[in-house]
Amino acid sequence: MGSDARFQRSWSSKTAWAGALLALGLMSGVVAFLTLGAVFVWGRSAEAVVVDVEERHQGSCAGVFEYEVDGRVVRAASRVSSAPCPWSKGERVTVYFTANTPDEPRSAAFWEVAMPFMPSALLLVAGLVVALRRPRASEILESAPTVTAAEVSRIGRHLVRVQGALEARGPLLEAPFTGRPCLLFWARLSRREKGGALSLVGDSSRAAAFAVRDGTGTVEFAAGTPLRLKIDADTEGGATAQHRPAIERFLEQLGRRGAAEPDGADDLVWYEAVLVAGDTVELAGFSSSREGTATLEPVGEGVVVGKV
Repeated sequence: MGSDARFQRSWSSKTAWAGALLALGLMSGVVAFLTLGAVFVWGRSAEAVVVDVEERHQGSCAGVFEYEVDGRVVRAASRVSSAPCPWSKGERVTVYFTANTPDEPRSAAFWEVAMPFMPSALLLVAGLVVALRRPRASEILESAPTVTAAEVSRIGRHLVRVQGALEARGPLLEAPFTGRPCLLFWARLSRREKGGALSLVGDSSRAAAFAVRDGTGTVEFAAGTPLRLKIDADTEGGATAQHRPAIERFLEQLGRRGAAEPDGADDLVWYEAVLVAGDTVELAGFSSSREGTATLEPVGEGVVVGKV
């Protein structure tokens, strides 16, 4: 199916970038190991005296060493600077070099050994960040190709997007703060800190049994399907006397009973969004069929839901 191919190319780019960065990091590490091995393992060494200390940028320095190689006196500075400066004039150290480059000394100081591995470490960290970063709900919805409800059960397991109208398949839920009947809700409780910034106290999203219908059929979802809702709050409020019992129930359901007590209730702010039958939505998940019924399986933490 053409849209599946587009989707696979889109999402494989993340894997390709992560693989490329990790591969470059490993290759850079191998090069650094061989470079240092040529000096410290297979190279030569000599006893040297620090005859001078060169000051370099940002408080770092490099030692200037004087030593003898095959009857010839060599005076050369380290190619790597260190901070804080580890050298002092008159100090005796062992320097290492290859047979072909006796005027390029290295010492066993930390930065002399660690610096060649820095590019490798940065590339490996970047590769891991790319590989492990959780995609945002908006990225999943934008990347997944749109398919019809009829196609979901017959295209195999692919990350896809379905658009349609919500239908109830059982008892409705009540939104936690307003009590509004709904099929899906998202709720968040925050605390307003000094300076106006909001800190999260707790959040939750839930789904009743529902279906999404387009012109070709339905995609069915069981009650309690894990969700990642990409919808904006449509109602908000504070911890008034009217809403205080609802806030306490909400925290108890999250296992955070008493979390709102220490500083009182005046600084609490709640947000809520609901979806009801007839709302047009788009959902992204892995296409699946259970006993001939089309459904979507979660992407990571849940099926992604957005309101159209």
